[in-house]
Amino acid sequence: MNIVQFLQDFRLVLEHIATFLKTRFSSNSGYMQLNLIGVDSNGVVLQEANFGVDSIDEKFAKLKQIK
Repeated sequence: MNIVQFLQDFRLVLEHIATFLKTRFSSNSGYMQLNLIGVDSNGVVLQEANFGVDSIDEKFAKLKQIK
């Protein structure tokens, strides 16, 4: 698998997760609160705490797969 395909697959997986959560939990219900932590070999590179389904696309957009 080449790196371009890998990165496309990474984005596709995030999109599927976001779609699933948005269809199962109303964005204004407050029933689902998420914490997102991004790590690499150097440590934590992203921390997003206590956000709702309504902002999941914005938070997932901050994730980057490099390798």
